[in-house]
Amino acid sequence: MAEVHGTCEPRFEPVRRVLSEQIDTGADLGASVAVFVHGEPVVDIWGGWADEDKTRPWERDTLTNVWSTTKTMTFLVALMLHDRKELDFQAPVTTYWPEFGANGKEHIEVRHIMGHTSGLSGWEEPMAPEDLADWELCTSRLAAQAPWWEPGAGSGYHALTQGYLIGEIVRRITGESIGTWFAREVAQPLNADFFIGLPASEDHRVSNVVPPPPIDVAAMESQVSELMIKTFMNPPLDATMAHQESSPDGARPVVCACSRPRAPTRSSRCRPTASTRCWACRSAWAWATASATRPRCRSARAPAIGAATAARSSLWTRTPNSPSAT
Repeated sequence: MAEVHGTCEPRFEPVRRVLSEQIDTGADLGASVAVFVHGEPVVDIWGGWADEDKTRPWERDTLTNVWSTTKTMTFLVALMLHDRKELDFQAPVTTYWPEFGANGKEHIEVRHIMGHTSGLSGWEEPMAPEDLADWELCTSRLAAQAPWWEPGAGSGYHALTQGYLIGEIVRRITGESIGTWFAREVAQPLNADFFIGLPASEDHRVSNVVPPPPIDVAAMESQVSELMIKTFMNPPLDATMAHQESSPDGARPVVCACSRPRAPTRSSRCRPTASTRCWACRSAWAWATASATRPRCRSARAPAIGAATAARSSLWTRTPNSPSAT
């Protein structure tokens, strides 16, 4: 059995056993698991390797990309601003971001952004992966385009745009990037090991996600709508994007974040419940765990459509009438 480090109450010993089995079978390369019951830590374990070559063991303080768990943190920032009476969820977005009102979006409210119902689940104009590091480009294009469905009429997962939409509202209110505000107001007071935009000083602790194997494009194409392609394939991404330095200050882009689960000390005000075993979109419907593992939810994946996307040359100019289940 693979060695698993850390503490685990006897009643949760099956959790330790499962992690060991996952590492043994290769389903997980390395991972951490933290479990809390009624605010009390009952599991704080880790094991495996932090790199694909198995030269670095996974440590208690190993960081890894947590993908769309970052959305939870952006919501937390918005909720804190609301609690401080600085953000009104019922107010039009233009109250804080005047340029957002272009192309019929003047009545979209902050609650629509928060609920994935704004109709801005992707970018209308073609985007390159490196464009995601250009905050002004990403937000200005979202501000300029028309919604893809009637805001509030239905929800569609805002896979990549959600952080920019909430983040720009936060920036307009606070005058700071959401990563800077989160670090000062959330992470530092709680001693939470979570970064929105990872500083280079923490690179030595990172376990890069191992990309999953290629997907059978032909087998999935019939299940993919045009709106899904526009949402998930513009730009096309893969797990290696999170490994790159792509912002002026040398930090990782806000599209994803790095963290680790841990049991807090008794004096800590933080009672974190998240662990690295969370899920996020690696590319179009290619799902992988947020530990450095291979995918474990292959049935949930749809293709990273290359040739098929190129063939749909009119895709970027068509606007669907209603949202799709993305």
